[in-house]
Amino acid sequence: MAQKPTLLSMIINEILFRKVIYLSEFFAFITALVTYRYYKHTPNKIFLFFLSYVLLTEFLSELISYFWKYPDSEVYSFLKNIIPTVFLNTVLWLGALFSIISFYVFLIYYRYLIKDFKKRKLIDGLVIFYTIAVVLDHFFNADVVFKKFLVYHKIVGVLSVMICVGMYMKVLFNSNKLFSFYKLLSFWISIGLLFFNVMTIPIFIFSKQLEFSNTIYLFILSLSCLVMYGSFTIGFIINAREERNLRKQAVR
Repeated sequence: MAQKPTLLSMIINEILFRKVIYLSEFFAFITALVTYRYYKHTPNKIFLFFLSYVLLTEFLSELISYFWKYPDSEVYSFLKNIIPTVFLNTVLWLGALFSIISFYVFLIYYRYLIKDFKKRKLIDGLVIFYTIAVVLDHFFNADVVFKKFLVYHKIVGVLSVMICVGMYMKVLFNSNKLFSFYKLLSFWISIGLLFFNVMTIPIFIFSKQLEFSNTIYLFILSLSCLVMYGSFTIGFIINAREERNLRKQAVR
C-alpha cells in the first residue's frame, strides 16, 4: 500500500512546482518584452500585456499570503482599513478574476487574428455567450464566490478558446503558410493555449471526482504552465529571428 505523503513533502513539492510556474511565467514575460519590437504591430502584442498581468496577479497573491504570516504588520493593518477584509482573507478572487480576464484576452486575440468575416462573427457570439455564462455563474453562486472556484463559466471559456484555436489552425493549414507555420508566433501561442486548456480543465473541474492528490494536481498544473509559457517563449524567439532575417533581406 502506498504511503500518504507527509506534510513536509507536500510543502516541498508545492514550493518546487510553484517555482517552475513562476520561472516559466517570468522567462515568457522577459522574452516578450525584449522581442516586442518584432510583433508590436500585430495582434500578438496583447500577450505582452497579458504576461504583465500574469506577473501582477502572482505578486498580489504572494503579497496577500505574506500578510497572513505577519498579520500584525503595519502595512496589513493599514490595508484592512481601506480594503474590504474579504479581499485580504483569500486569494481565490484573484484567481477567479484572472481566469475571467484571461479568456476575454484569448477570445479578443483570435477576433483580431482571424480575418474571415463569418469566423469573426462566430467569435463575437462566443464572447457574448461567455459573458452570459460568467454573469449567470456568479449570480447563482454568489454565496460561494470567495470560497471556491466557479467552474461552469470556465467550461464555456475553455470550449470557446478551443473553438477559436481550431478555426485558426484550419485557416493556417489552408493558407500558403502551410510549410512555414512553425515560424509564426501565433502558431506557438495557439499550441500553448490548446495544451494548457486540455490538460488543466480536468483538474479544475473534476479534481474531487477523480480524487487527485495535491501532488498530482500541482504536477499537472506546473507541467501545463511550463508547456504553455514555454511555447510562448519559443514563439517570441523564433518570431524575432525570422523578422530579423526578413529585415536583413529587405536591406540588401
